[in-house]
This record gives sequence, C-alpha cells and structure tokens, in this order.
Amino acid sequence: MRRLSNVPARFVWAQLITVVLWYLMTVVEWSQNPKNSPGLMIPMIVRGTEAFSILLVTGVLIWILQNIKGNIRKAWVRIILLAVLYPASMLANLLSLGFRSLLGYSPPPLDQFFYFHSFHFYLPMLLVLVVYAIVRNQIEINEERENRLTAENLAQQARWMMLRYQVNPHFLFNALNSVRALIGEDDENARRIVTELSDYFRYSLTRETETLVSLEQEINTVRSYCEIQKIRFQTRLNVDMDLDPEAFDCAVPVFSVQTLVENGIKYGLKTSTGIVHLEIKSLIRDGKLYIHVSNSGKLVTADQAGDWQESSGTGLENLKERLAYLDPGSRFSLHEEGEKVIAQLILTKKPLIHETMEGTDH
Repeated sequence: MRRLSNVPARFVWAQLITVVLWYLMTVVEWSQNPKNSPGLMIPMIVRGTEAFSILLVTGVLIWILQNIKGNIRKAWVRIILLAVLYPASMLANLLSLGFRSLLGYSPPPLDQFFYFHSFHFYLPMLLVLVVYAIVRNQIEINEERENRLTAENLAQQARWMMLRYQVNPHFLFNALNSVRALIGEDDENARRIVTELSDYFRYSLTRETETLVSLEQEINTVRSYCEIQKIRFQTRLNVDMDLDPEAFDCAVPVFSVQTLVENGIKYGLKTSTGIVHLEIKSLIRDGKLYIHVSNSGKLVTADQAGDWQESSGTGLENLKERLAYLDPGSRFSLHEEGEKVIAQLILTKKPLIHETMEGTDH
C-alpha cells in the first residue's frame, strides 16, 4: 500500500478540528461552573495553553505514525499506542505548565496531582488519535479501491490490446494464399486483395489507444474485410449493406461491427451449403443506434464452435466485456430466425469523442 505522506492536510484538519472542539467545550464547562467560575478570560488562556500543547504532542505522534512501517490496524500496535499515550500526555502537561509560566499565569506545583492531572490531557489526545485512525482508515480504503479499479482497468486494457494485435492467422494466411494463387492468373484481384489488406491492417494498427471510433470508420474496415472474403469465396458470399448516413458519426466500440461480420461469415460458410447472404444494417431510433448483422446458416453453440480449430470463441465474449465497460446501457443479442442468424447491437446514440485507453472519458 502507498505511504500516506502525500495527504497530510487531511490529518492536520482532523487534528485541529478535534482539539478546537475540545477546547471550546472545556472553556464553556469551566466558565459556566456554578461553584467556582473564574470568568471567561482565565479558562480561555489556561485551556488555550493546554490545547496548544495537545496540538504539538499529537502532531509529533501523527508524524511518527506517518513515517513508520507499522500498520495501525493491528491490535498490538494499538495497544502500544495506548501505553505510549500516557507519557505523551505527561509531556503535554509539562508544556502547558511552561506556556502558562511564560504568559504570567502561575502553574500548579509538580506534585502527585500532576500525574493524575495528566489524564486530563490523555482523553483529548486519545480522541485525536481515534479521529486520525478513522481518517487514515478511510484514506486507505479509498486508495485500495482506486488501486483495485486501476488494476482492473489495466487488465481490461491489456485484453483489448491483445485483441487489437491478435491478427487472425487463418484470415491472414488464407488471404496471402489467395494472393499467391491469383498472381499470374488474375493479377487484378490479387492487387485488390493486397490493397484491401493494407487498408484493413492500417485501421487495426493505427488506433492503438482508441476505444471508440465512428461507425463510418468501422464500416470502412468492414468493407475491406468483406471485399477480401468475396474475392476468396467468389459466388459463395454475397454482402448487402443498408446503412443510415445519419448514424455514420455515432461512436461505436472499435472492432465491434467487424467482430460481428467476421463471426457471421465464418459460421455462415460452415453451416450453410449454398450462398451465404450477409446483411449489415444500421438505423437510429428513439435515441439508440441499432446495428444488425445477419447471415444465412445455423446458430452455432459454444461447444460446437470449440470443436473447430479456427474458432477461439473469444471474439464475442471480448465484445460483451467492452460493451459493458464503454456503454452500460447497451444490449447485444444473437439468435436464429428461420434460415438466418441475426446479431443485434443496440448502443446509446452519442457523437464520437476520441477516447483513449490511457484515460477513457465517459
């Protein structure tokens, strides 16, 4: 845990408020004593010297506690503090007597009563340390919570970065194999694959700190991906897009639509024997951004997906985690309807504000 020397002001204020309240209460109690009331001036001065002495001694104790490695939450540390507090109260008593002498108010003699009177300082000093312990405990709890949230955030960022740099090896190798097969036979399509690959990886690798992108940016890389797949699978893949231009400026999690499209094409080709029809739609309704990605084929369970070597099963799970973090009001669903599998993403409609992993601004 971090040392608390970076927040001494909280302890100073807590100490000062505690001692001032004790000072006011004891002054009122003494000045309003019906049997022996010396007026107001003497209680203010005498109690003032005592309060100042308590401030000095407890200030030293707090400074010591701030600079030792012991944990004041431990029982044995608190027992030692209770034992040490009485000699400290005697010191505060002596300081108070010295201040009274300097101010011309004769202090009582140092006799046996001095040891009993030191308990008069013990109680307010104990109260100061109790308040200090409460404030310190609250600070430690807050720091532990902040550290835990920071660690969770860093872990989440690490997962996102792994996803960002985790190039699907099967997609890359298959695209390169397609380029090799097309060279000399269909040079135009070979060049098209290389161009689309360049655009696809430029999008993937140049947004290394962004968590949100515009829908238009996301769709552009989806187009590149789909063009590559259409060249590879030729007549087996048909892609239609019905996009609302008003939604292009809306913010979406990076790789969100791309993940749904990859999922749709991959499982559509595996579960459908005919042409795979992939449809991508976007629309704005009731302050929400709706994104639909549907493909012909069958819905694949997690167990079935795990049986296929190319299926890691992490894409949709990662997307769900990112949605929960970036847009708690979002909803995601995946269901089979007739001969189609439909993935629906509902996001809060909001303009793109560039957000980074170093400091995501909600």
